[in-house]
Amino acid sequence: MTRAVLEASIISTRLSLLAQLDSSAGVSFMNRAELRLRIFGVVDALDRGVITADKARELFARVQGDISTLIAADQR
Repeated sequence: MTRAVLEASIISTRLSLLAQLDSSAGVSFMNRAELRLRIFGVVDALDRGVITADKARELFARVQGDISTLIAADQR
């Protein structure tokens, strides 16, 4: 995968996660802040070459799961 395609994929995933997080009114300010830091930390680590794109996808999947868990808890 070329760097431009990779970056587009990562940016798209990041934006999707942030949009989902922002549209979740029941997620507390602190949870929202923590998840935002995790999202931007993944992008930063990838940009600096500390992690691979596969690891970034894995970490984004974990963040996605945590967002889903918080949304489900709020809907109960």
